[in-house]
Amino acid sequence: MDKSLGVIERFKDPEILAQMGIGEKLGGSLIIMVLGILTCIVVLTLIMIVIKIMHKLMESAEARAAGRSVLLVTSPVAGSVVSVAAAAGKTAAQGDLLATVSGPQGESGVCAAEAGKVTQIKVKAGDSVNVGDVLAVLEKKEAAQ
Repeated sequence: MDKSLGVIERFKDPEILAQMGIGEKLGGSLIIMVLGILTCIVVLTLIMIVIKIMHKLMESAEARAAGRSVLLVTSPVAGSVVSVAAAAGKTAAQGDLLATVSGPQGESGVCAAEAGKVTQIKVKAGDSVNVGDVLAVLEKKEAAQ
């Protein structure tokens, strides 16, 4: 039996398949199944990333179309939201703490990069976030006036 062939190639050849024992067939089937599952996970993860990016772009485009200038406040780390200091409808000055996220390196304060009105809070304490997830949406001060 030619063991230099890959698992999938060995299963494609009826002569090699006929010479395999039940253990080899089960082991090969398990390997092929695991590879298929891993491929599905990778593809679904990529699709989720594309959907998140498209959602962020659409949110920004909607705001621009409405004549507003928005700032998406995103998480700098993957982890858990410890607290949310901002509230929708409130005004935030540049540098104001909006939320605290706990990650592998400890807690990180997420502050407003520019002054503006908080239009949306997208998370609550205890939520899990990834790097780049939108925590809050600010309407920039010059656009809010």
